[in-house]
Amino acid sequence: MKIRQHLWQFAFWTALVAVTWLALTSRPPRLVEGVSDVALHAVAFTVLTFLLSMAHFERRPLGSACLMLLYGSAIELLQGGMGERSAEWKDLAVDVVGIGFGLLLLHVAGDAIDRLLQTVLRAIHLEK
Repeated sequence: MKIRQHLWQFAFWTALVAVTWLALTSRPPRLVEGVSDVALHAVAFTVLTFLLSMAHFERRPLGSACLMLLYGSAIELLQGGMGERSAEWKDLAVDVVGIGFGLLLLHVAGDAIDRLLQTVLRAIHLEK
């Protein structure tokens, strides 16, 4: 497997762990305290959907979209069972919007971003 594919996978799994922690922690870091919940959900699901598609689905959007919808639903269910957090349909709806933006980013710029990464890796002699 090429180093580029490993980097996409590392980026996805790192982002997934970070988003999961932020979604389930009772005390998010101050960095995100003042940021709109809608913005956080939209950005998180845009990035996660794009990275999942690049890392594991060879840019096929349907599998990524379905898994991200399941993930968003699971997060909301888990938050619903927590005392300090609550499940909200609005959050899931914003997750769906973020998934759509992630797929749009994939369609519009996925190849270009991957070529840029490949160029950088070639320049530093990590990929042929």
